[in-house]
Amino acid sequence: MITYNPAFDLYHTIWRMAHILQCVGPDESYEVERMRIWDFYLLFPSMLYDGKAARV
Repeated sequence: MITYNPAFDLYHTIWRMAHILQCVGPDESYEVERMRIWDFYLLFPSMLYDGKAARV
């Protein structure tokens, strides 16, 4: 059985990164790690509710 996973689709990844970069202003800087986290939650929005908040 072949299943589709958007995490491994190159074109879907480019679309997500372009969407994230569009939300960041042209004069703002961004961190690669932060973009990877935004990409993860854009790819798997249901994981927002599955996780537990970390206590500091």
